[in-house]
Amino acid sequence: MKSFFTALTFATAALAAGRTSAPEGCAVVKKSPASGQFGTIQKAVDAGKPCVFVDQGTYTEQVLVPASAEGLVIYGYTADTAGYAGNKVTITGKKSQADGLGNDQTATLRVKAKNFRLYNVNVANTYGKGSQAVALSAYADSGYYGCQFTGYQDTVLSEKGSQLYAGCMIQGATDFIFGQNAMSWFEKTDIRVVAASKGYVTANGRKTTSDKSYYVFNNCDIAAASGQTVAEGAYYLGRPWGVAAQVAFQKTTMSGVINSAGWVVWNKGDERTASVSFGEFQNTGKGSLGTRAKFSKKLDAALKPEAILGGGYTSAGYFDASYIVWEDVWHVDYRLTDELLVKCAFDGCNDRYTCRLFKLHESVALFEPDQLQQQLWIQRIDGAYAYAQFIKYLRPSGFAPAGFSPEQRRLAGMIHRQLASMGGMRHLDSGLDGDTGLMWVTVNAADRTAEVAVPLIESAIIRSKRRRTCDCCAGEFFPVDVEERTLDDAVFHNLLPWGDWITKLWPFPTPADLPRCAVFHDLNVCHECIKRYIASRIEDLGMACCDDILCPSPGCHHILTYNEVMSLADGKTADRYEQLFVQRCLSGNPDFRWCLNPGCGSGQIVDTTRCHSSNAHSAVFAFQSNLFRCYACGFEMCYRHQKAWRAGGSAFCDECTSAQQQDEATEAFLNDHTKQCPRCMVKIIKGRNGCFHMTCSQCRHEFCWLCLADWSKIETWRRDRGQYNVLAHNQGCYFRRTDAHPREVRGDSEADVRHQERRDPWWRRV
Repeated sequence: MKSFFTALTFATAALAAGRTSAPEGCAVVKKSPASGQFGTIQKAVDAGKPCVFVDQGTYTEQVLVPASAEGLVIYGYTADTAGYAGNKVTITGKKSQADGLGNDQTATLRVKAKNFRLYNVNVANTYGKGSQAVALSAYADSGYYGCQFTGYQDTVLSEKGSQLYAGCMIQGATDFIFGQNAMSWFEKTDIRVVAASKGYVTANGRKTTSDKSYYVFNNCDIAAASGQTVAEGAYYLGRPWGVAAQVAFQKTTMSGVINSAGWVVWNKGDERTASVSFGEFQNTGKGSLGTRAKFSKKLDAALKPEAILGGGYTSAGYFDASYIVWEDVWHVDYRLTDELLVKCAFDGCNDRYTCRLFKLHESVALFEPDQLQQQLWIQRIDGAYAYAQFIKYLRPSGFAPAGFSPEQRRLAGMIHRQLASMGGMRHLDSGLDGDTGLMWVTVNAADRTAEVAVPLIESAIIRSKRRRTCDCCAGEFFPVDVEERTLDDAVFHNLLPWGDWITKLWPFPTPADLPRCAVFHDLNVCHECIKRYIASRIEDLGMACCDDILCPSPGCHHILTYNEVMSLADGKTADRYEQLFVQRCLSGNPDFRWCLNPGCGSGQIVDTTRCHSSNAHSAVFAFQSNLFRCYACGFEMCYRHQKAWRAGGSAFCDECTSAQQQDEATEAFLNDHTKQCPRCMVKIIKGRNGCFHMTCSQCRHEFCWLCLADWSKIETWRRDRGQYNVLAHNQGCYFRRTDAHPREVRGDSEADVRHQERRDPWWRRV
């Protein structure tokens, strides 16, 4: 399955993708806007487009995304979409509560729209120390990917809805991630603190235990901001703004800036700790050590995103799987390979052990299990160890000199996680069974200007038990066990990338590939057969293929559309089809001429302006202006008569010279015996021995010689007399008034038809 957009010539690439131009359909914001572009982000948001692309630069303005802009996406210019390091766009402001404003009103970016997404944009409030000054105020379900949010006090107001921050950076000093009602997940986000005598990362304002508000930081990193000197122990993970505050940090690296107590009361005499839920799980670094505050706790297991964002979060409009790095082989921290956790094999036991411990205990029956339990124990050990070794195998130094690129890992993780959520692949959090070989597939890069080779773990793919057989090659296939419409929706909403990789997992077209055909019959011709069929039709028909490639399913008369052919053909065939499609469109221009040089295949539109002067030179100019010189090969021909230009002499073509000498009778003969192809306008001389069904040798267009009607409407694809449509001839055509079939009459005029009809009276109507 390919993009519906025009296919381009792809080159293999394995670099992290940038975003330097606007995606299709986006409003464009530039510091120096051209016609149709915008000079401010707010004007672009108000324009009502589905997406906005912001060109590189710093934009000093306050941006409001209103509730009416549901589903809006804002993209920033970036050198690398995978994170925030390559960002080139900054929105900045300096409003604060010192101006008499509320928290939300001070925000540089105010989000009220549901399912809003922001990519690779830096948002700053530069007010500094002394008052609350918000960079981002989020009041709706929303996602933030590869963004930076910087301020001092109250940098990010995460207030309402489900919110996802992935691959971001958030910087501040006092309560700089705060809010009351939001369910927020921070994934692989860098938390950066600035110089301060005392600081607090979070201030959750949950008021009651029935409120779902929760802030969870997963796989994050806490450290001093670049260029900032921060004393050890100066910062706390959070304090309770609300009496039932809920915050958790898990699998997060904490530098020494975090105080050994971890958490602190709201204020002395106003502790607010009676109903708080402050938890930690498997954090690392100096800041994770020490005796924690008594009102905090150590979690028994890591929190899952579905527990915070809801079970259907992966299908939510704000969710982008390509930025999410749950625990899988594509994003594991290779330094911690031996710390990979595996659940105990014993029934009812929820303990999790590292691979290292499993290997140490491999021959030790710690719980004196029976024989069956011992076998399960050993199997779990072996599976965990194999999984750990597989991860080591995927390390860049262990695979190839250059290793997997960040873009390869991002796309592999995106596909794996999304298919796992759809039931098409197994999650890899408890070891692999059997072969851990890789299947290489081709995926379109984020900007669709290149293809990336991406590895998938073949043994993790869950295939359907229902066998499907191709109607053409009789091949038997077991597609991935995911409904076709679910797949289509995931690709359409960019939860899965475009690319030929889909045909390896789903060998048959989906309804998105052939929407009209899917209504009337099953799509049981495999992708490979369709590719060969389309390539064969294009080779056989040339330009005529643009209107004559039928659906390959037996009995289906649907002619494939341009988008359908481009979606189903392979890259080289799609390029050839697009070339022929453009040529056919050009051929409809009466001023377009094909080069007659054999093997050139080029053509161009000719300026047909003629001199209308009454001077004596006008006749000579009229003939000389017929000269057509091909830009591609330099071949010279006569525009008017479409014949080779005669070298030397008067520099006319032979027909130009003879035309000056011909009398009216000769001109009449040429007019009576030549016609222009209705499609490409090439002149055709018909022999008297042929029938009245004509096929242009240039563009392969088929038509009736008498009335020039399109033959595809006169006779169906089966080409038998029973499907001959006499009314498809143009008005005035003799074939509308006779039983004679154009294929069964010889000649080149209506008189020839009448003559043969008189000779064979059985043709006459009863």
